[in-house]
Amino acid sequence: MKRSHLLIAGLFTFSMQAIAADFAPDARLTQAIYGPDTKLSEQLFTEMNTAPKQQFWTGYLAYRIAPVYGKTDRAKAIQYLDSCIKNSDELAADSPRKAEAMAFAALCYGQKIGFYPQMAPALGSSAMAAKDTALAFGADNPHVRLLLAINNLFTPPQWGGNPQQAMAELNTLAASLPADQNWNWLLPDVHAYLAMGYSKNGEHDKAQAALDQAKALAPEYSFVTKVLQPYLLKKQQISKN
Repeated sequence: MKRSHLLIAGLFTFSMQAIAADFAPDARLTQAIYGPDTKLSEQLFTEMNTAPKQQFWTGYLAYRIAPVYGKTDRAKAIQYLDSCIKNSDELAADSPRKAEAMAFAALCYGQKIGFYPQMAPALGSSAMAAKDTALAFGADNPHVRLLLAINNLFTPPQWGGNPQQAMAELNTLAASLPADQNWNWLLPDVHAYLAMGYSKNGEHDKAQAALDQAKALAPEYSFVTKVLQPYLLKKQQISKN
């Protein structure tokens, strides 16, 4: 191989490694994502919302913050959902994170249906379009697979949901991600949603085991401690009565 070809190949390899390394959040983002509350997430969202080239993380933080306000502050929840969608749409098509952005945009469209049920057909169509775009840009992306598994787990079958497919995908990710340094940061969510799925199926022992895995990986994760754990306890109590 000619020296110029070697140089180009080397630059290409370096570029791809740099992109791959960027897939994992830095320490501050990780603390925000898996921390005990949304304070740091909202602080980072405010900082990034006006910063250049931060559409991906701004949209992702908005996607994670919005459900926290779903039952207490409708206007704020909708504001975050709209920001998630806006930042996902504005992210450049050649961004290596476009697929992920459109996947969580699909979930944000779905959450908006809860606030605007009269707009369910239009929002559902938008969610499907965002999902199709995510698959077109990166069907094999682990984060896309996780986000679309979450979508399948909670979307009614008449709107394209598939809980069985969701659980199969989540179990595949749980087995494959520990060895993947670029994507193993997703594991607390993988196990958390496995716990949710097992609980919905009445498999409480498996749900508890998945919950324990999530807690071991992210002990302060507010979704696990404040939402998932009480939900599983309630479902266990109901099953015993």
